[in-house]
Amino acid sequence: MKNYSLFIILSSLITLQLASAQSGQVQDSSAADGAVFKTHALQFQISDRLRLTAFQGALLSYKFHHSDSWALRIGLGMDVEDSKTERDSRNFSEIDTLLGEQTRTTDYYLFILQSQFLYYFNTTSDIKTFIGTGPYLTYRNRILEDEDNKLNLSEEVRRIKETKYREFRAGLSFASGAEWLFRKNMSVTAEYGFLIYYQSSKDKMRGVIYRETDTSEDEVDYNVNRWVFSASSVKFGLTIYL
Repeated sequence: MKNYSLFIILSSLITLQLASAQSGQVQDSSAADGAVFKTHALQFQISDRLRLTAFQGALLSYKFHHSDSWALRIGLGMDVEDSKTERDSRNFSEIDTLLGEQTRTTDYYLFILQSQFLYYFNTTSDIKTFIGTGPYLTYRNRILEDEDNKLNLSEEVRRIKETKYREFRAGLSFASGAEWLFRKNMSVTAEYGFLIYYQSSKDKMRGVIYRETDTSEDEVDYNVNRWVFSASSVKFGLTIYL
């Protein structure tokens, strides 16, 4: 894991240095001829029924052009849930009455960073092709607790089930595609790519049953450490230059 993290950091630094060096050379010619791209842009994915969704990340997909040939794209995502659900039940019969209380507590958050340094090959043509690579990081944590209390004339039973899941991903993302600037501040893109990342996750499940006479408990742990290659389907997007 340490060697892999070092590989990611070195790859990102080398890419950044190349981007900075090349952007200085390209900016001189862009200043003379007039820049094709504006500096700042937001990207949206065109999904089914022509809806616009996040292109990279759930919150923001931002692109910064160093020059017409070099750009930095950053996708940030976050998902948070903190909830508690309660349910009461009553079952009546001639012999007995059963009272029940169910409670579910959820604590969940997810953070995603996906970024690429993009290089555009043919900036003077109508359709501009590009490739890019950059770091990919994900952290996910979920705690789910279910509590079930049942009471009748004979006994009271309390059941608790707790699930804890934690996952970390670190790797590189790759992208290639084409962009058509149909207006000065708008373009459509088509691209596909893939991810190579290391995944480390821990899943712990614990269950306890309390009765008036005894208590039983069971616990299960799952640990996953693996390399993953994941290819994405073609994505169509809309870019708005600010």
